[in-house]
Amino acid sequence: MLALGVLAGMPLTARAVQAGAFTINTAGGWVYSAGTLTIITNGNYTIGMATPGATTTTDRIVVKLGAMANITLSGVSIDVSGISGACAFDMTGALVNISLSGSNTIAQTSTTREPGALRRCRYSARCMP
Repeated sequence: MLALGVLAGMPLTARAVQAGAFTINTAGGWVYSAGTLTIITNGNYTIGMATPGATTTTDRIVVKLGAMANITLSGVSIDVSGISGACAFDMTGALVNISLSGSNTIAQTSTTREPGALRRCRYSARCMP
């Protein structure tokens, strides 16, 4: 079921669509399945939590190989440390500019060959203030 709501930190005219534990500011360019929000097309995305202040321990974010995305994380909290080998935010092979709004936490257990909550991009990843 998709629910509409106002994403915290966005203008009142912008609507967010619920995707599992997350909200996302656009109705297209992404899919949500089996706990994974996948950005599949180039574009600008703002991702927040469906329940502000909550932490998801199961859902994660993936940017599809070859996609170019500007992503703002707005109050996102992901902790997949209880899932062996899980990557909280996987950008492998994508070109991603990340902006942060509010308090964001991304955590996982270092059980993969690439430790850390953000899986390294093969091409480029930049965090922007």
